Amino acid sequence: MIGSSAALISFCRVERGLYLLRYVEAASEPYPRADIAVMAGRLDTISAPGRNGSTLFAPKEALILVAEGPGEFEIRVSSVDGGGTDAKFLIDLLDAGTAASATPAVDGVSHPPREGRPGAMPTPPSADSLCVLAHVSRRGDVSVGADAWVAGPDEVLPIEGLAIATGRDDLGVRIRIRTVQGGPDWFRWHDPGEFAGSRQRADALTSLGLELTGGAADQFEIRAEVMTLGSPPVIRTGRTVEFSGVDPIVGFRFGLNAARVSESLTTQRQAPPVRVFRAKR
Repeated sequence: MIGSSAALISFCRVERGLYLLRYVEAASEPYPRADIAVMAGRLDTISAPGRNGSTLFAPKEALILVAEGPGEFEIRVSSVDGGGTDAKFLIDLLDAGTAASATPAVDGVSHPPREGRPGAMPTPPSADSLCVLAHVSRRGDVSVGADAWVAGPDEVLPIEGLAIATGRDDLGVRIRIRTVQGGPDWFRWHDPGEFAGSRQRADALTSLGLELTGGAADQFEIRAEVMTLGSPPVIRTGRTVEFSGVDPIVGFRFGLNAARVSESLTTQRQAPPVRVFRAKR
């Protein structure tokens, strides 16, 4: 909404590495400003010569982020002199760096890396044991297993809330969720199995974050697919995935893949991810 003074916040989690955060475009002038704030982990920002602080004022400006381990930061976009807040940002992994002897976790606890044995892969939960509970507009609570659509291409209906349970205590991995609905801001991370969202309020989810936790979290990766109103489905994989937008989520399906640590690191170096953040009201 042009002229709104409320700041819009995009959240990002990164792994160890060197990143480039770029201010790509803005929909109107005066350009909104973007303040980058480190929320957790060992993250440092480096500005271009002649600039101070961690603020981007206009398209084509950029920051370097140095992550010694997993970390979290936010992009807070604010209007300037009554302008809008519609802006787009890109973050590129430039270099994953060398493997650390211990990877600092976001919670400040240091965890030694696991040694993956060739051929030793955990077994993901089956479709029968993994349960996705969703509250769907005009249908109520709906439960499905792994890799099954909630609403989606065959039944486009807004999803108002989600909970995911693995159904296996021995697996050592859980899924936590956070959402955006009815406003621009993210809600808190919900504990594994806890319902995130609402029921019967006509508040559709517009953004969704998923994260693996637990002692065996590094042995799995999320495989999630989200469809928003008027757009084709988008698939994302990883230990943490995020779908950010402003349109209602009208389809969702979820599964877990087994992943070797060594394969994950190799993939990260060969194909640096590019993530897009758009702040828009």
